[in-house]
Amino acid sequence: MRTLRVLALLLLVGPCLLFGQETRTPLVAVLDLTGTRVSAEERRNVSIRLAKAVSDTYMAEGMERGDKWRTALSENAGALQNCSDAGCAQKAGKLLGADVVIIGALTGGYGKATIDLRAVDVASGRDVSTYSHAFGSVNDVINQLRAIALQLVQDLTGQKHPGTDVLEREGLALLRVVSSTEGALVSINGLITAAIAGGEAWRAVPISREIRLSVKKDGYYSYARTLTIREQETTVQADLKRRQVHVATLDGVFGGGSMGSVRASLWPLADRWFVSAALGFTIVCLDPLLANLPVSVGTGLYFFPESPSPVHLYAGLQGSMNVIRILDGRIWTDTGDFLSRAFFNLGLFLGAEYAFAPHWCIASEISFFPLLLQVAQEEESWIQLSILVRLL
Repeated sequence: MRTLRVLALLLLVGPCLLFGQETRTPLVAVLDLTGTRVSAEERRNVSIRLAKAVSDTYMAEGMERGDKWRTALSENAGALQNCSDAGCAQKAGKLLGADVVIIGALTGGYGKATIDLRAVDVASGRDVSTYSHAFGSVNDVINQLRAIALQLVQDLTGQKHPGTDVLEREGLALLRVVSSTEGALVSINGLITAAIAGGEAWRAVPISREIRLSVKKDGYYSYARTLTIREQETTVQADLKRRQVHVATLDGVFGGGSMGSVRASLWPLADRWFVSAALGFTIVCLDPLLANLPVSVGTGLYFFPESPSPVHLYAGLQGSMNVIRILDGRIWTDTGDFLSRAFFNLGLFLGAEYAFAPHWCIASEISFFPLLLQVAQEEESWIQLSILVRLL
């Protein structure tokens, strides 16, 4: 009889216990990042901000540096400092009572700030997520911490976005941004919050409030929109169009004996490939046998390989049609009779550019035209040195 009463009690109380229990989000501790050429204070600031960004995903809880953290630090300071391997992360996680520990490095130099992160599961010691990227500065890293945290948390939880129960409790809705532009950065109210991966990005946003949404990527026209989220889930299509890059160049030409100015436009053709169109005219003519009126129209194909350095090398193929006026027979005469000549050239070029300010860089190119046709009844080679200023 007693057994029957116990079974009946379990049947009554059991469902209440089950349905009253909430799924616990993982507790994530972010240790101070190691690294060189970035101050310890900056590295600690990035670590603290990253923990806050983890909490802002609503899929994990970033551990605050309160009493528990200070107690663990006083008992075993070495476990929480200069941690760079899975064993150290496990030990620190057990001291702090965390489920996951994020460790890594923030390194400066060469005009870049590179961040490398590992999320280590405390129970197993395995990496559950990694992240590595080179940014222009430490401020750029800070501006993208929300996007970085979201990627790490999505990997370690296996979730794309928070559950509807969490969103309703927090008064939030789900904003889904769909875009064919991989890697584009999604900003909400001026803060970068996610990056397009796999054609989409998710973010929890306040419901029934006006937000400013923008999607940006270098080399593309930006998408911007103000909207009010009124449903539990809203989808926005934000495909970006490639934009042209204007280039102003100052060319010094050796062999032909002239200096010219060229304005060109580069149109993105594919990833790291550009095609150009150019119109050139001469400012100064150094050769007394050439009149001060060469004009050229040309096109080129550029390839810009990826580089972690602020100095980028590039190469390409270009051709042009040139019209010049030369003296009859290349002999200066009293009558000063001129003949017009048109010639075509096709050549290779190699260049290097240095970004000295946002959206601006200075570059130098050397071009070799092995085939130069119909210049004063001759065939010659042409070597050209150019100095360029780019507005990106």
